[in-house]
Amino acid sequence: METKQSFLKEIAEVRIGLTLRGPDASRQTDEEGLHLLKIGDIEESGKIHIKSPHLMAVTSAMERFRVTPGDIVVANRGTRMTAALVDHEIDAIAGGQIYIVRANRKKVLPEYLWWFLNRPSTQKFLQYRAKGSYVKTIPVQLLREELAIPLPSLETQQQIAEFAQLSLREAQILKQLSKLKSTYRDALFAEMLSREE
Repeated sequence: METKQSFLKEIAEVRIGLTLRGPDASRQTDEEGLHLLKIGDIEESGKIHIKSPHLMAVTSAMERFRVTPGDIVVANRGTRMTAALVDHEIDAIAGGQIYIVRANRKKVLPEYLWWFLNRPSTQKFLQYRAKGSYVKTIPVQLLREELAIPLPSLETQQQIAEFAQLSLREAQILKQLSKLKSTYRDALFAEMLSREE
């Protein structure tokens, strides 16, 4: 049986992050506020890591840009269009260089959608069709209306998502192991050299 396909607009809401201009662009606060999520907060691994918080004074108009668990944030410009899954509660709003993708969970699991958006073939599709000569940008219509997504059963989606998470964890462990081996080798070589002195 052939797997059904859908365009993103049929299975998720896609919205553009908050664009700030003029005085609003630097409207930071040292008090309570929401972090303005930027492309730099999205790691290549598809995780969100906020290194330096950029807190914005909260207004009611900002609420529609707030990210919630299960949302996927997609970098919409630059050399990589990585998608990150919001897997826990964070006090943040998406900035204008990010698209917020909110899955219709009756049709698609956010974890499966996150996996699909980060697949090398999907990333190539987005980069090839991105617009701009200097800084490449993904038009929101491209994401909503041109990206065909295979939709197996929710059970199969769950299995794929779980396997993808295990593969990601394996890659992280192997990277850490490689670092530890390198540190150990350097220490061993330093000790061997010190014996010769």
